Amino acid sequence: MTQDEKKAYLAGYIAACTQIAQTHNQPTMAAELLRSAGLTDDEVKALQLSDFDLGEYAEMQAANPSFFSKSN
Repeated sequence: MTQDEKKAYLAGYIAACTQIAQTHNQPTMAAELLRSAGLTDDEVKALQLSDFDLGEYAEMQAANPSFFSKSN
């Protein structure tokens, strides 16, 4: 998998998680899924997500701070 393919995959993964949080009102489940990906804040920022997805990610992170890594 190339770096661009990996970025596209991870961006899609995060987008799917934000939809689970928003559409199905399951922010904790979505945060658990994101935690399992093991992404750091720096990695998420590098994905150039949409404003919506970044906002949802930030909300999940704020509600479940122990689920998320801050740095590598």
